[in-house]
Amino acid sequence: MTLLKHNGIQYQVHLQDRERLKYSDSNWVVFSIPKVQLSRRIINIPNPLHQSKLTSTIADRWTEIDEILKKSTISSSSPIEDPKKDRALIPKHNFSEFKRRRLNGSFANIYEVRTDVSRFYGTIYTHSIPWLVHTKPVAKANRTDTTLLGNALDKDLRNLNSWSNSRNTNWT
Repeated sequence: MTLLKHNGIQYQVHLQDRERLKYSDSNWVVFSIPKVQLSRRIINIPNPLHQSKLTSTIADRWTEIDEILKKSTISSSSPIEDPKKDRALIPKHNFSEFKRRRLNGSFANIYEVRTDVSRFYGTIYTHSIPWLVHTKPVAKANRTDTTLLGNALDKDLRNLNSWSNSRNTNWT
């Protein structure tokens, strides 16, 4: 029996061991959709079982996650509750504010670092999450302790990405 939680409601999913093994790998469904002219965007939809486990961990441990997010002094996309209630969370600053802050903050700097997070989930080194949350020595000393937030997120993300990392590394 697997317990899944959604919107405060706990669901019991009964899978025989043999059946459970079928779903242990996370196979993404890959879509290629048109962007502009001849370019295309690849969209990967994760296995709903593993996505629900990650979502459940995030929802159940949101207070811990929120405390970590609040520590950032540089993030322009820190999540906050949507006052209009159209969405659960929205970025702290809209995109115009982000561009203004980026421009104002750039004058004193010689270098600019840019990242492309469009393929973030399939490429993240998930073990870095417990290192960030708990420090590397603590995380390494407690690798299998999923009561630690970082290890729980690491495990869920590894399961979510298992297919993409082993079989789908050459994305276009």
